[in-house]
Amino acid sequence: MVATDGGIFAFNAPFYGSTGGQHLNAPIVGTAPDTATGGYWLVASDGGVFAFNAPFYGSMGNKHLNKPIVGMAAEPGGGGYWLVASDGGIFAFGTAPFEGSTGSLHLNAPIVGMAPTASGGGYWLVAADGGIFAFNAPFSGSMGGKHLNAPIVGMSTSPGSPGYRMVAVDGGIFTFGAPRSTAHRPRPGCPPRWSGCHLTRKPVATGSPPRQVTCTPTTPRRWAR
Repeated sequence: MVATDGGIFAFNAPFYGSTGGQHLNAPIVGTAPDTATGGYWLVASDGGVFAFNAPFYGSMGNKHLNKPIVGMAAEPGGGGYWLVASDGGIFAFGTAPFEGSTGSLHLNAPIVGMAPTASGGGYWLVAADGGIFAFNAPFSGSMGGKHLNAPIVGMSTSPGSPGYRMVAVDGGIFTFGAPRSTAHRPRPGCPPRWSGCHLTRKPVATGSPPRQVTCTPTTPRRWAR
């Protein structure tokens, strides 16, 4: 995990350093792993990149940006990385290819994240309204134009599949072309004054209409105020 001051919290993963306790010109907004070295990069909203046990390929620090950087992604081979701005501007460094951007387009909502394809030859951008923009990558669907209870804040890819997942600020998950978990687990949407409430969903084929979701309350009790 990475904090806005660049503090790194490692769990069953190596710690190679952080910018916690250092003066930063702008807050940290993202991180990406270097699969070649096991290290990682941090990126700040001004485009500054901080490398820890990973090669430095360049940054946008001290350069003019039309919009702030909101995230980054590593080229799967470890040879470079991309930075993405809130207008969808893409800045490619190292062997990470530039395949296009939304930097010159009107967007209904700002870009909040990106993810690379497994080959590293393309990438997806995701907007806060769930819109997906695919560049040399398959488009498997989006939440653009659909009702969301809370805005999207990020996305990730699914290893071994051409799909991707989006996550909302309330923890809602939206999968497209990616495997769905069939495990029963707590989910948003249960009656607010019940604990141990689970939503049970049966897997459905990609592109099929969702089946009815039932909420079964267990161990009823009032939440503490």
